[in-house]
Amino acid sequence: MITQLKEHGVVDIFRDHSKKDILFSLLALSKLQSAAAYYEDQKKNEGYNVNRKLLKRLAYYSVFANAAYGWTMEAATKGKLDRGNLKMLVRKTGIDEEHVVDAKWDSKTHRPAYFIVRDLKHKKIVLSIRGTFSARDVLTDLCASAETFETGHRGKHRAHQGMLEAAVSLAAETKDTVDQELRANPGYSLVLVGHSLGGGVAAVLGTMWERDYPNLQVYGYGSPCVSPEDARPTTCKNMIAVLGEGDPFSCLSLGHIANLSKALSKN
Repeated sequence: MITQLKEHGVVDIFRDHSKKDILFSLLALSKLQSAAAYYEDQKKNEGYNVNRKLLKRLAYYSVFANAAYGWTMEAATKGKLDRGNLKMLVRKTGIDEEHVVDAKWDSKTHRPAYFIVRDLKHKKIVLSIRGTFSARDVLTDLCASAETFETGHRGKHRAHQGMLEAAVSLAAETKDTVDQELRANPGYSLVLVGHSLGGGVAAVLGTMWERDYPNLQVYGYGSPCVSPEDARPTTCKNMIAVLGEGDPFSCLSLGHIANLSKALSKN
């Protein structure tokens, strides 16, 4: 078919170029398109006030959220074979090995993988929670009904059941360590970070611990829809979520699916 369409400018690139060269060319084109789109967005946003300190802080802690995936994620996405989670953690975050307080690289059902480090540069104890990366994590994701919980704060508290149970498990497993580190390091405060499932769990855990830790801050990256808009953790003031434009999981829940199904059934 291609040979019959030469007069229309159709070229068999697989005949003239290797598959490897074609693949790398497509990747390069994709990056150029992304860069062009970013440039256009920057032009549109000229004149807006940007909190550069906040952006810098978000970029800094995104590395900690990414490091929670361990060396296997690096191998899969970048081809780097460090073959050592601790080695990778130290290299990516710049945290000395002696300041890695605890790390659990294997998740359990309703208990995602995580690590705790001392961030001497910013005087923070950082608890980073991994996102979905195993079958056990998927089971946590699938427990998607909304559950009510209490923290001592007034107001409504509802959250994704799986993430709520994961937050409860993490609290039981890490709170003593966090308390010990904060007592041993006066002037330090707690930061919770996470990507995807980890961001949702961090939001619920931050809600549970809001009264316990002054200046607690939560940074979620690509966080899923974890609670209704009129309930905690959504209404908490100590959390910042970074979402990709058009990301459906940031606003998708069983409630949305039920409403959609009901609307479609009427047509």
